[in-house]
Amino acid sequence: MSAQHRNPMAAVEELGWRIERDGIDALSPDELAAVADLAHEQHLSATLAQVLVDATAPRAARERAFGRLALQLTRHRGVHLILAA
Repeated sequence: MSAQHRNPMAAVEELGWRIERDGIDALSPDELAAVADLAHEQHLSATLAQVLVDATAPRAARERAFGRLALQLTRHRGVHLILAA
């Protein structure tokens, strides 16, 4: 989520597609931290945000945390994304 003027939800969606294609390890710690920061700003699950940025957590748990945070962010903002499993 490098561009500051960018729509945060568009950036989250782009990161989601990258995770789908390449796995969560393809994202930088800064990209993951930006999603966690966005979740904190919106008062969403601190636990999910912590799991997302924890490089020692299992990949599946981090990917699940990302997906759940993305879903919470879309609901919180009134945006509806289609998440493929």
